[in-house]
Amino acid sequence: MTQNYEFNVSAIVLVYNGEKYLKVCIDSLINQTLDNIEIILVNDASTDDSLSICKEFEKKYKNVKIIDKKTNKGLADSGNLGIANSKGEYITLVDNDDYIPPDAYEKLYKKAKSTESDIVVGKANRIYGKFQVEMSNRERSVWDKEQIITDYDDFPCLFYDTFYWNKLFKRSIIIENNIKLPKGKIYADRLFTHKVYAYSKKVAIIPDVVYMWRQRNKGKDTSLSQRKYEINNLNDRLNSLEYDLSFFTENLILEYSKMIMWRVLIPINGIIFDEKFKNLFLKRSKNIFEKINNIYESKWKIEEKLYVYLILNNLKEELIQILQFQEPLKGYLVEGNKDSFYKLNYFKNKNINVPENIFKTNVLERKFISIEKIEVTEKKIFFRNLKIPNSFFIKKASVLLIKKTYIHETLTDNELEFKFKKDKNNSFNVFIPTDQLDSFIKYDVYIKFEDSKKIDKFRLNENNFENIQNDSTNIECLFSKNSNLGIKTMKPQKNINIELFDDKLRLYKTNKKISSKIRMFLKNLNTKEKTYFDKVDGGFELDFQYFLDENSVYGFYIESFKKKFRISLEFLLKYDKKEIEYKKQIVKVYDNNKNPLLKSMKK
Repeated sequence: MTQNYEFNVSAIVLVYNGEKYLKVCIDSLINQTLDNIEIILVNDASTDDSLSICKEFEKKYKNVKIIDKKTNKGLADSGNLGIANSKGEYITLVDNDDYIPPDAYEKLYKKAKSTESDIVVGKANRIYGKFQVEMSNRERSVWDKEQIITDYDDFPCLFYDTFYWNKLFKRSIIIENNIKLPKGKIYADRLFTHKVYAYSKKVAIIPDVVYMWRQRNKGKDTSLSQRKYEINNLNDRLNSLEYDLSFFTENLILEYSKMIMWRVLIPINGIIFDEKFKNLFLKRSKNIFEKINNIYESKWKIEEKLYVYLILNNLKEELIQILQFQEPLKGYLVEGNKDSFYKLNYFKNKNINVPENIFKTNVLERKFISIEKIEVTEKKIFFRNLKIPNSFFIKKASVLLIKKTYIHETLTDNELEFKFKKDKNNSFNVFIPTDQLDSFIKYDVYIKFEDSKKIDKFRLNENNFENIQNDSTNIECLFSKNSNLGIKTMKPQKNINIELFDDKLRLYKTNKKISSKIRMFLKNLNTKEKTYFDKVDGGFELDFQYFLDENSVYGFYIESFKKKFRISLEFLLKYDKKEIEYKKQIVKVYDNNKNPLLKSMKK
C-alpha cells in the first residue's frame, strides 16, 4: 500500500549546549537543495543559549519545529522523540555541532527513490577547525564507490560505518520494527544503525560527501568519543559492543561482529597509566573476544591481532611492554613464497609461541609501504621504487597531493593525482612535473592503491622512505609533528597581470596556479615602507591615495608561509606599459630586466 508522507526527509537535530556551532548546523539544513524537508530540533534541557537559537529558526521557518525537553535525558531519548514525532518518508539524525553540505539530502533522497532502498549511505569528512579531511581507511572504504547491497555477505565492510548521521533511513523500517536508540549509552548510534541494517533489505551507497563531522580537542569542548581513557567512557564503549555482539548472535550474523570488534582496542593505551582502567579493560575485553569464533580471520591489523592474542592468553606484562615501548611495533617484512609476514616482537619467539598467522599481512597498512628515494629538482619530483608486500595485488597506484580544504570547499578540487608506472620488478615509479603544482601552497602527500574491490589511501610518513634528495630552491619537503610528509611550493609561475587605472593599481591572478591565501604588498625601495593590497575578486587592489609618494620607486612582493618574496618577471603574464596621470604625478610600471617596478614622477 502506498503511503503519503508530509515531508520527503525529516532531519532530527540532537541539541544540547550547542550554542557555539548550532546556527551553522541549522543554516546548513535550511539551505538544502532538496525541497520539502522537515527540521526537528530536540532540545535536551540545554543550559546555554541553544533554545533561544532554536526559537529564532522556528519563528522564521515553517518547516522548523522544536521539541523542548524540560529534563535532560540524553541523546538517545532525544533521537527517539524526534523519530516518533517525524513526518518524513526518510529520517536522518544530526549532531548539533556538525555541518551538512547543501546538496547532501538531495543526492541521498534521489538515490533512495531511484533504487527503492531502505537506507542510503554517503561519505563523511572530519572538520578540524576551518578545514576538512577524510576519515580513516576502514570507514572510508565503505564509501569508495557507488553500489547497491542486498546481501551483507557480499559487503561486510558496511559494518565499519556505524554512524547515524551520514544516512537516510526509511522511517517505516524503524517504526514497524520498534527500533530505538538505547538510552544511557554514549555509543547509541552504533547500536541503532546496526539494528536498522539488520531489518533492511536494500542499502545504497554513494561516494559523495554528505556530512561534516566536527572534531573538538580542547578542554570541555571535547567530543565524548575523544574522552576514551575515562572509566565511564570505557564502560559505555564495552557495554555497547557487548550489546552489539549479543544482537548479532541472536540474529545469526555473528560474522559481522568481526567488522566492529576492533573498536574494543581503541582505548588500549589507557592500561599503561591507570591500574583500575587496566584491570577493567583486560577482563572485559577478554570476555568479548572469547565469544567470537575464528577471530583472527577478521580484517584486523597485525598489531591488533597481536594485542588480541596477548589478551586472550593472559600475557599482560608482554602486552604492556609493547604499549610502553612503541619501537617493537616497527618490524620489518619477511617475504615467503605466497605470504608476507610483518616481524614484530614475539614473531617466532619460542618462549611465548605466538602463532605465525598472527603476523601475516592480510590487510594493507601504511607501514608496509617502502619507497627507495624521493628526488626533487626544479622541474620534477620523482618517487623511485615504491614497493608493497607481494601478498597484495594492486591494480593501480597514485601519488595524491592534497592542499588544505576549507569546510565549504570540495576536497577533490584540491587534490592532484599522479599515477605510478609498474615495472617488471613489481616496483612503482612516478614523475611529478613541478609546473603542475600551485605556487605558495603546502600539500599533504598520500599514496592511493586500488584493487578490484576497494581503494586505500595512506598519508606518507618519514618511515616510508629511505632518503629524500632535494636539489630545488623552490620546493621544500617538510614534516608534521607526527612525522607526516608535506611538500611546500614557492615556484613562481606566470599567473599575474598588473593593470593601472586612474586612481588605483590592480593585480589579477589569471588562474588557480597561485594560492588564494597569499598576501601582496608594495615596498618603497627608498624608505622601505610596506603597503598591503586589499583582496578583491580575482586578485588584489590598492588605491594610490594610500601609499603613493612623489618621485618614488616601489617593488612588488608576495608574503606566504611567513616569508616574503620579491615578484620577478617570471610571475608576470603581462603588465600595463601605459603612463597615467594621478593628481600632479605621472605613474607607470616598468621592469629592470628582472623585476617589475612602479614609479611615480612629478609632472
